[in-house]
Amino acid sequence: LNGGGVSGGAAKAAAKLTAAGFTSVTASNYGGAALSASTVFYATPAEAVTAKAVGTALGIAQVKESATQASGAIVVVLKSDYKP
Repeated sequence: LNGGGVSGGAAKAAAKLTAAGFTSVTASNYGGAALSASTVFYATPAEAVTAKAVGTALGIAQVKESATQASGAIVVVLKSDYKP
């Protein structure tokens, strides 16, 4: 999800994830709580390994468990620190 105001940022990240072999990838805008840095969220401990792989593919170090932010899926929120 694009939360950094960079036009097309989420679409570029989605394309990068698809090229890396991830499926069910969608791009959209973020309207949640304020974040200071790009973050990968996952809902359950079972998703932790995949979430870390998503973070690695995008160069995002901050990976956190949050059922509220992820709600049954892995969610990437991009901020202005993300460089596609």
